Amino acid sequence: YNITMKTQQKAAPQGLHTLAGGIWLSFTRLDSHLAPLPVQAARLLVFDFCRAGRRAIPDGPEEYAIVTEAHAAVSFAAPDEPFYLPGGQYEGLQLFIDPDAVQADSFLTVMGLEIGGIADYFCRDGVHCCPLSEAITDILDEQWSDAEYATPGELRYTAVRLLYELLRLPDDAEAARCPARQVELVRETETLVLRDLSVRHTAKALADGFGLSESGFKLYCQNVLGEGYLAYFRRRRLEKAAELLRSGELVALPTETVYGIAADARNGAAVRDIFVAKGRPQDNPLIVHVTGPEMLPGLVSEVPERAQLLMAAFCPGPLTIIMPRGPEVADECCAGLDTVGIRMPSHPVARAVIQQSGCAFAAPSANLSGKPSPTNAQDVFTDMDGRLPLILDGGECDVGVESTVVSVVGEKPTLFRPGHITLEDLERALGEE
Repeated sequence: YNITMKTQQKAAPQGLHTLAGGIWLSFTRLDSHLAPLPVQAARLLVFDFCRAGRRAIPDGPEEYAIVTEAHAAVSFAAPDEPFYLPGGQYEGLQLFIDPDAVQADSFLTVMGLEIGGIADYFCRDGVHCCPLSEAITDILDEQWSDAEYATPGELRYTAVRLLYELLRLPDDAEAARCPARQVELVRETETLVLRDLSVRHTAKALADGFGLSESGFKLYCQNVLGEGYLAYFRRRRLEKAAELLRSGELVALPTETVYGIAADARNGAAVRDIFVAKGRPQDNPLIVHVTGPEMLPGLVSEVPERAQLLMAAFCPGPLTIIMPRGPEVADECCAGLDTVGIRMPSHPVARAVIQQSGCAFAAPSANLSGKPSPTNAQDVFTDMDGRLPLILDGGECDVGVESTVVSVVGEKPTLFRPGHITLEDLERALGEE
């Protein structure tokens, strides 16, 4: 997995903002959805200022223009046709103008912006695309950082500035363009994949279904999505896993040790479902997984000095450290104990799920009680198919045995379970026997 986490700036206000009659402005973040069109108009002018992701815009019956990160586009919205965001990712500002509804004394007209002339200038040959200038980028960044405090007057001023800067750009429209057949095929692929992300759709099977070669299908995906099909499919499944955890569902996922069944460690009902899925009594504590020490507040009541030494030496990695329990851990994780086992996995999939969901997750091995712990996704399917809403495939586990478990509660550390990290390794890190 090649997983990149986007860092969000301060959230812009979501939804449509009416600036005047026939004029609207909308902010969209990567983690949200586009606002619906403000009106179904025969000639609704749409200005896209794309900060991340992409949008496919029909440009005649045979072609789509693809507006991508750090680009602007000007187009007329097709009535009754929803916007298509390849890959489901788009962040940017959209300005909507209905030329037939703009009043003669609107703020745009007062500022010398004649909408009919602007529409003819940009869209005389179809969709107009161009790179964002430094000035436009600065305006967008400024608006994003101050968005939650913006008044209607300030939003109108932003619209005026953006239009003036757009008009100053050279008339050398450029855009990635794709045949309509490619875009429509990839759009159909997304619809099929997203219908049930628990189903594993291979590129070859999809290519065969569309009557394409596998290489041709992958090229279509790269052109339209801006990423390979496999990267897209994995990213969407990671997003689904994060959504499931947040909503109290279970997910099977890889770690560097073995595959585990994950549930939000703060959600007792979700943790109980783990025991039901495994067919195991609730008399064994579960290990809580986090990305790093910054997630420990609330999960543990204290981080002993020995725990700090062990984390510095072995984390992230195949080590579970038992510490005094904090108030936020679900009772079901701890089997009546006043301690909790904490682990920081190194597997990129496990870490990405924690980061995207914001959940520390409790997870035992992803097998039926009494069966061997699985080290690949196929073993999980064999045992757990039909018992879990989603199984993430992250390949073969590097370590292949459960984590070493050591307690740092009490006068002396205690090794509860040996593993990849040995007793000698622990003694060296702690400087004691």
